[in-house]
Amino acid sequence: MFDTYITPRPRTEYVTRQVNVTEQRAPTDESVKLLREMEQAADAKRIAAMKLEGNAFKGHLEVWQEPSQNYMIFAAAVFDINGKRCTAKASVDEVKPDGWHKIELMQALHAEIAKVVAAEVLGDCMKGLRW
Repeated sequence: MFDTYITPRPRTEYVTRQVNVTEQRAPTDESVKLLREMEQAADAKRIAAMKLEGNAFKGHLEVWQEPSQNYMIFAAAVFDINGKRCTAKASVDEVKPDGWHKIELMQALHAEIAKVVAAEVLGDCMKGLRW
């Protein structure tokens, strides 16, 4: 219960060179506010420097049913992105009650259009990047 601990006497070191101690404080609310304002201004300048002329999107959507293929329903979207003609096609196998086949068809066509647009737009953007 009353154990005795013997601690050695600490060593004394003498510094023979000059040491400059700098005080580093945590950022204050004002400095954080200033930093945010500078970041927002930099983002605004970066976005303003981006060129967007020549970007255009025009398209046409067509839906039809093929009796020769067990009445499958097809949808095709033809659209121009920056003057280049692109197409996306989707189909649904069967007609479902309450129009669920229309929703499935539009979801499938949406996914196909997204793939084509991503490949077209990002493909050109990624060519200029260095990895």
